[in-house]
Amino acid sequence: MPSSRLTVRGAAVAVTALLAAVASLFVTSPAYAGTGTLVRQPSPAGSPTYGVKVTVLYTSNAPTTAFRLEFDLPEGSSVIPFGSLPFTRTGNHWVSQFAAASPQTAGVRFETGFAVLGTGDPTNCRLDGNPCTYTVLSDTEAPTVPGNVVATRATWPGVGTGVTLRWSASTDNFGVTGYEVTVNGQPYTTTTQLYQTVPHFANAATTYAVRARDSVGNVSAYASFVLPPM
Repeated sequence: MPSSRLTVRGAAVAVTALLAAVASLFVTSPAYAGTGTLVRQPSPAGSPTYGVKVTVLYTSNAPTTAFRLEFDLPEGSSVIPFGSLPFTRTGNHWVSQFAAASPQTAGVRFETGFAVLGTGDPTNCRLDGNPCTYTVLSDTEAPTVPGNVVATRATWPGVGTGVTLRWSASTDNFGVTGYEVTVNGQPYTTTTQLYQTVPHFANAATTYAVRARDSVGNVSAYASFVLPPM
């Protein structure tokens, strides 16, 4: 056999082996845009929905503008997407393709989220093929008691006398969503402000009370103030 034919055949074998090695490299060593964590947020007992916070930490050394988030939901549960994270569905499999406005580099953190209608939790979560973590948060901690509760009378010419109840803000591990006000032990209103105009009883002492509520329904103890008659 001529040496030139052997040389060509040897080169072809070498190229084939190189292509196979490169293909194997891409199959066994995929490049991930980042790592993902999904955290189920606390929701009130009996709520038909719950929120999921999504955090993506970009880890690729090559700047990228996109990532693919996917997971499964059991029958009877479905995604309620937010604007920044649209989803497509195939059966019980949900996929979101996110595109950033500019290339993201390693170390950049991105946060978004979605809601789930139903009680089922996501499973088989992956971000660009990389398994992501899923955590369920619970909230049993009540807000702190409102402070500095005081009811003050004021008289305006041509209007009359009114009473304003004021207090200082409560704190909560997941945030205070409102304050419940009672007058003489009876529910009066709920507000997100730190003050409230309340009924005025000129000839009798009046007990005003306020307590804080968080997003899952935990409530603080009442703080009260007794306003004497005029």
